[in-house]
Amino acid sequence: SWYGEQLGLDYRGLSGLPENWVYNTGDEENPIRRLVSTFLSPLASAYAFVVALVYVVSRPLRWWWALVAALLYVALLYTHTRAALVALAVGLVVLSVVQRRLAPAALGVASVLVSAGFVAAYASIGPSTSYTPEELEYLRENAEREPGESADPFSPGESSVSSHWRNLRDGVDAVLEHPEGYGLGNAGVVAKRTGVEIRAGESTYTELGVDTGIVGMTAFALWSLALFLALLRREAWVAAAVATVLALGLQTDVIGIHWLAATVWGAAGIAVSRARRLEDEPPPLAAAPAAGERP
Repeated sequence: SWYGEQLGLDYRGLSGLPENWVYNTGDEENPIRRLVSTFLSPLASAYAFVVALVYVVSRPLRWWWALVAALLYVALLYTHTRAALVALAVGLVVLSVVQRRLAPAALGVASVLVSAGFVAAYASIGPSTSYTPEELEYLRENAEREPGESADPFSPGESSVSSHWRNLRDGVDAVLEHPEGYGLGNAGVVAKRTGVEIRAGESTYTELGVDTGIVGMTAFALWSLALFLALLRREAWVAAAVATVLALGLQTDVIGIHWLAATVWGAAGIAVSRARRLEDEPPPLAAAPAAGERP
């Protein structure tokens, strides 16, 4: 009842749960679960795992870190969140450049290959579930409204991929048509919860453009770039995590995911402010020379 009673979101597809809780294989008898964890969302769980993996890979290699990384990576794969898998590779490449280490970039390339194979096989190896009669009725009606979409996870016409591209394109069009913005509350989950026409959804940047106009969207982008550049000289893993989250923001509302908003930007603020305090501290006074010693 969290989504309906606490957040005011009306989902009909999966007994009041968001439709992305399962991977729809196109077979009514074989929907596949996605890992959701206590975040109650495969997306929020996946993004948490990505940030945690960036941190673990940034540490010196130890066997226990390798074990933790393996556990986090398997969990990430079972969320079946392709954007998070791509963003992980981006974050690891950034980490490799900042730390001047080859290992993170090599792991990023290996992750792309492993995740491609896992996604291709997910319909066969993922945990199966089942639909209720009411859910099947809704899904059949929905399929009639959007016919002809592919179930191939690598096809541009796959339902999830095409939906993301369509929402991103529509959001960009809305910002360009109304560059001064529509005002707060006209995008994303807030608009859905309050019954307002959703002018843009999913992408952090287009949602900000709809709510605050091109000026607000540009200000956020420039501030984010300045924050990233400030972190490069201070904390490598936080810089890589911020870059990863900003990449995810192209297709999802990262600000609306509370864990990311509180933790990643919080860590960035701590890293920057701590470094500035250290820079502002006066150097320690030299000890007075002992008797008989030349100063």
